Amino acid sequence: MHYLVFAGTSGPLRPIFHTTDWSEAAAIQGQVHYDPALDTTAWLCEFESEDLDFFHIDPAQQGWVDPTFNTQ
Repeated sequence: MHYLVFAGTSGPLRPIFHTTDWSEAAAIQGQVHYDPALDTTAWLCEFESEDLDFFHIDPAQQGWVDPTFNTQ
């Protein structure tokens, strides 16, 4: 399974983080969702590898898809 964290401040959410580790994705989702400085919302979703093409994400590439949301 692949996990994508989606986030956005308004309008449609966009993918910001990709991993195959659910606990890592949940930690990122929690950081983004509860960080008042970002004023954003975040969702954690599960996908099959073939579904990642829709988001233009390489299944082998894990980590920050959108580094502007990097909270580390």
